[in-house]
Amino acid sequence: MKALLKFILIGLLELSCMPLFAQEQISLNFQNISTRSLLQVIAEFAHINIISSDAVQGNISIHLQNISWQQAFDIVLQSQNLSSRKISGAYYVAPQSVITAQNKMNPDVKTQYFSLHYIDTKQLKSLLSQSFANVKISMDPRSAMLRVQASPAQLIEIAALIKKVDIPMPQVLIEARIAVIDESALKELGVVMGGGSDNNLLQRLPVVNEASINLPVENPAGSIGFHIGHLPNGQSIDLVLQALEAQGQGEIISSPKLLVSDNQKAYIEQGQEIPFQTSTSSGATQIEFKKAVLGLKVVPHIAGNNQILLSLQVNDDGISNNESPAGDVPIVATSEVKTSVLVTNGQTVVLGGIHIEEVKHDKRGVPLLDKLPAIGWLFRHTADVSRKTELVIFVTPTLV
Repeated sequence: MKALLKFILIGLLELSCMPLFAQEQISLNFQNISTRSLLQVIAEFAHINIISSDAVQGNISIHLQNISWQQAFDIVLQSQNLSSRKISGAYYVAPQSVITAQNKMNPDVKTQYFSLHYIDTKQLKSLLSQSFANVKISMDPRSAMLRVQASPAQLIEIAALIKKVDIPMPQVLIEARIAVIDESALKELGVVMGGGSDNNLLQRLPVVNEASINLPVENPAGSIGFHIGHLPNGQSIDLVLQALEAQGQGEIISSPKLLVSDNQKAYIEQGQEIPFQTSTSSGATQIEFKKAVLGLKVVPHIAGNNQILLSLQVNDDGISNNESPAGDVPIVATSEVKTSVLVTNGQTVVLGGIHIEEVKHDKRGVPLLDKLPAIGWLFRHTADVSRKTELVIFVTPTLV
C-alpha cells in the first residue's frame, strides 16, 4: 500500500511541474514536501543527475511560477542551507558546511585566466554561473580578463564554451537619407507611397508587423500617415534626390551613416532642444529643455538568405501652436510610427506619409509706384502660395 501511495505521489509531482515554455521553465507548488523528493522532481524535469547526502533532511513548502530549473534548484538549496558540487557530471547535494570543507580539501581546483575579445564580460559571467556549479568567477573590466576557479574538467568545458560565444557579431551598415520632397514632384515621378500598379519608383514592400501611429492632439501645420515601399534594383536614390534638389523640388535634410552590430539599436536624430523655465521647490526658477527632433531608430536582425529584418521607429516632434496652462511651457506635439520590415541586403526601404503644408504670403511690386496712394495697387501683386511637401526617409541596410 505504501509503495502504491508513493507511486501516485511521484506521478502527481511530475504533472505539477510540467514545463510551460520551451526554455525549460518550471512551476513548483508543494506543501510540506521532503527536500529529497523535491530534488528528485527537479532532477527528472531537467534531465540531470542529483545525488543527495544522507545529511539532507527536512521538509519544505514551496510555490514558484515559471522560472528556470537552475533558479529553482538554487532557491531550494539556499532555503535549506544546502550546497552542491558537480562531480563527473552529477550534482552532489549536501549541507553547506560539508561542501565548503570538501572544496577546501579538494586539490583539483585550478585557476585559469581567459582573455575576452567580443562578448560582454558581465554577460559571460552570468552565463557561466548558470551553467556550472561551484565555480568562482571574478572579472577585471579594464583588461577584459576573466578569472575562473574550477576543476580541470570544468575548465576544459568553460574554455570550449568561451571559444564558441566569444566571437565577433555580424555588422550592418545603416545608411539613411532624410529629405523633404514636394508632393507634386512625387506625383510627377509616379510615386504613390504604399504601392500601385503604375508605381515606377516605389513598389509595395511586405510589412511584418502592423504600423502603430500616435497622432498629436492638434497639429495644424501638418499631418502624418504611414506608407512604406522600396526602390527596385538598379534605382539610384542619390541621383533621384540630387535631381529633385537641383530643380528646387526637394531638400536633403540629413544623410547619416551608422555601423551597428546585429540586434543592436542605431539611433539618428536631428532637431533642437527647447528651453523653458520651471520653478523648484524652494521657489527659485531653473531652465529645463524639451527635445523637438526628427528621430529614426533602427534595430537590424540578420535573418539569413541575404535578408535583414528591420525594426523601425520614426518620431517627428515639433513645437505645438497651442499654449500650455502655465503659458511659458512649450507643448511638444509628437508623431510616431513603428513597424518591422524584411529587406534584402542592400535594398532601400522608404518611409513616408508625414505631410507638411506651408502657406507663404508672396508680395511683389514695382518700387516706388506700388506705394502711390489710390493707384498703388495697380503696380503690386499679392498672393498666398501653398506648398505641400512630404517628409521621406530612405533606409538602406548593407551587410558588412
